[in-house]
Amino acid sequence: MKRLLIGLATLVALAFVTSDVTAQQRHGNMNAGQRGQKRMGAPTNAGSPNQAAKQMRTGSTNTGSLDLLRLREEEKLARDVYMALAKTSNLPVFLNIARSESQHMQAVERLIGRTNGNALIDIPGTFSYPDYQQLYQSLVASGSRSSVDALRVGVKIEEMDIADLNQLLTQSTNPQVQQVLGHLMRASQNHLRAFASQLPR
Repeated sequence: MKRLLIGLATLVALAFVTSDVTAQQRHGNMNAGQRGQKRMGAPTNAGSPNQAAKQMRTGSTNTGSLDLLRLREEEKLARDVYMALAKTSNLPVFLNIARSESQHMQAVERLIGRTNGNALIDIPGTFSYPDYQQLYQSLVASGSRSSVDALRVGVKIEEMDIADLNQLLTQSTNPQVQQVLGHLMRASQNHLRAFASQLPR
C-alpha cells in the first residue's frame, strides 16, 4: 500500500514539473520571437506622431530623402554652371538666374533639414554625387565656347530640371514638398523662357 501511495505521489509531482517546464518553454519561445522581430526590423510604433515629425525633419518624406538630396544637388549644379558661364559669356542673365538658384537650394535644404547629419557641400564646382561632378565639367566646357553655346546649356539645364521636378511631383503626396516643388517648377519655366528668348532665331 505504501509503495502504491509513493508511486502516485511521484506521478503527480512529475506532472506538475512537466506542466511548468512546458509553460516556460512557451514563454521563452514567445520572447525569442519578439527579439527576432526586433532584429529583423519589425515596425515598432511606426505610425507615431514623433516618428512622422522626425521623418519630416530628416527629409524622409514621400518624395524620399535621397531624392531631395539629389534635387538640392541639381539646383546647385544649375547655380554653379551659371556662375561659371556668367564670367565667360558676360551675359547678365546667368548671374541673375544663379542668384535665383541659390534661393532654390535653400528651399530644398529646409525640406531636408539638418538633423540627419548629412554635411551639405556648398563649394562652387564641387559635388557629392560623381555624375553631377562630371556633368558640371561637361556643361561648363560646352557653354564656354560661345555666348550661344552658353545659352543652349542654360536651356538644357532648365529642361532637365523641369523633367525631374515633374517626376518628383507625381511621387510626392506631402503638401509641403509639393508646394516647394511647384515653386521650383514655375521658376525653372521662367528661366527656360529667359534663356530661349536670347537665342538667335
